[in-house]
Amino acid sequence: MRITIGYEIQGNVAVREAMLDLRGGDVIGIFGKCGSTTVKQLITSLSDLSEEITSTVILDSEGTLRNLKALNEYRYTVLGWNASLPLIEVIPPGKDLSSRLLMVTDIIAAALNLSDIEAHILHNALMKYLTSSSHELDNLMKALSEEYMKLSPVERTRAYNILSLMRDLKYGRLGATFSELHHTVNLEESMLYVDTALIPPSYRPLILSLLMYYLYSRGARGKIIVILNFGTYLSDVSMRSKSFSTLLTTLLINNVTVIHSNSILELPTYLREYITYIIQHRVNTSTEARALADFYKLPEETLTKLRDHEAYLVGRGLCLKIALWHDIVEELPTSRLPRELLTPREPAAQPLIREVFGDRAELVYEVLNYLRRGAVTRDELLSFLTEGMGLDTTSAAKLINELCVHGLVEDFIARDGRYWIRLSIRGLVSVDEYEEWRARET
Repeated sequence: MRITIGYEIQGNVAVREAMLDLRGGDVIGIFGKCGSTTVKQLITSLSDLSEEITSTVILDSEGTLRNLKALNEYRYTVLGWNASLPLIEVIPPGKDLSSRLLMVTDIIAAALNLSDIEAHILHNALMKYLTSSSHELDNLMKALSEEYMKLSPVERTRAYNILSLMRDLKYGRLGATFSELHHTVNLEESMLYVDTALIPPSYRPLILSLLMYYLYSRGARGKIIVILNFGTYLSDVSMRSKSFSTLLTTLLINNVTVIHSNSILELPTYLREYITYIIQHRVNTSTEARALADFYKLPEETLTKLRDHEAYLVGRGLCLKIALWHDIVEELPTSRLPRELLTPREPAAQPLIREVFGDRAELVYEVLNYLRRGAVTRDELLSFLTEGMGLDTTSAAKLINELCVHGLVEDFIARDGRYWIRLSIRGLVSVDEYEEWRARET
């Protein structure tokens, strides 16, 4: 499959057409300023080759291509708006569930930057959830809380963050993406555009990783796969997770892939080795220009001076300065969005402990619950926080001061002359409120 993308220029003179000769397993990397416009041009050019292309999947993390006219022929899906990605569809129960779940857990842990303990309890909770008779997302939250409560107090201090992370999966557009079972995105569509711009940015690595796992697990082959903003959302996952690097390289080998990123230096080294063609636009810094000059023998002095429609094309023996046909890109005059099919679930009001301490809410709850037994000396509470909860002395002392500031505990000097700390009325009410809220959430 041959695609003309512009023409070679020498000086200011056009000398011949610049073409990509694409074969199965080829990877096109598009980098630098104005790279997204080149992605638009490439997709527009692909629309003219519809008879040669059997299937194209575009993963657009930020909605960059939303108004591209060439997408009129695509099934337009916006996750959390008119399409969902339930976990039960990503990892259906059945043959080899154990090995598949190990792979998915590794990918999720990398995408959310979970600790080993958090990944362990997530794996166990997912196994319970996927093999149960009901696949409401609340059941996953319940299984996760059960696994969390099996941990020792010290282990809980290294795992309480996962509870807040996973609760976020229930609400807003993210919750609609995971909980809706009736509008699952169909990655088998011949021409599919997937927009994840409504997903909170911190969770886009998770969504994009699961989409790619979905393609991998269904044996995607012979497709054109376009991934925008890879460096922003997927580079860290591809470096943290061996499972993700395995599925990524498999997809690269079996398909034609377009990877767009701000800089080629954002990509892990192993991924750069798979790139067949590089289209390098103007770079952001002289440091990047020097690196490209060293790696790909590009002229350092011109990389920071390229005009918007200019780039270097490197690959298969080529090293050309080219002018791209950006003028063929047509945009719709008004912003478009398909009909909304999903209704996001909004979170209930949060308890005081959660509002004030955020991700540390579970830790604070453990401290206040400990004080329910009665007053303790300041030294005893410090020992509980350092020896029992794994905090260092400075962090423990700071937390005690915060609890006093927010009126959750009271300190006083007893007859023995020592400082004692007890749970305040406000603290007792807050503990009860938090337990009620947690019971509802799980």
